[in-house]
Amino acid sequence: VQPVINAGIYYNMKINSELSGISENDVSQYRRELTAEIKTAYYNVGMTDALLRMLTRMRPLLVENIRVNQRLIDNGKITRDNLFRAEAELHKFDQEMLNSERNKQIAIAYFNFLLNRDISDTVIIEEPEVFPSVIYSLEKSRESALKSREEISKLENYNQIKELQAKLTKSGKLPDLAIVADYGFQGEKEQRLARSNA
Repeated sequence: VQPVINAGIYYNMKINSELSGISENDVSQYRRELTAEIKTAYYNVGMTDALLRMLTRMRPLLVENIRVNQRLIDNGKITRDNLFRAEAELHKFDQEMLNSERNKQIAIAYFNFLLNRDISDTVIIEEPEVFPSVIYSLEKSRESALKSREEISKLENYNQIKELQAKLTKSGKLPDLAIVADYGFQGEKEQRLARSNA
């Protein structure tokens, strides 16, 4: 049996094609989201690294502040509470540095996890030499988003599937046409062999 005209087969094939497009869009969407997550993780590593370097450069200033306050106390120019305040600021600063180091290690571990590497691998931070000066207009950005976003493509696929299912339902009124061929063998050859053996 070979169908010649069968609307059900035709529309089901089209629906399956649209479903396949949805699956491809899901993969593309996951790839895009993973890329964005990796870029964000890399940015976080760079940000925590820059913060830690800045804090490291600032610490000698707080140590110098304590030394100056101690000298001023020794010369009777200020009271001891200024020294205590400076020491408290240094202890608070050291705690902030420890938190920054921990945050940097967490950011590195997460970045390496996303890249499926050992979480203790080092990450090389490269600062861009020149920042891009490309500015897109709102209309161009909107047009680009409508063309390249997988979510929009999936909505279009679902809309197409809905239309195809409506056509499939309406096609039930149409007749189906099929070609049927029937063939077979008769057992004359076997009978002749049986006669010659007898």
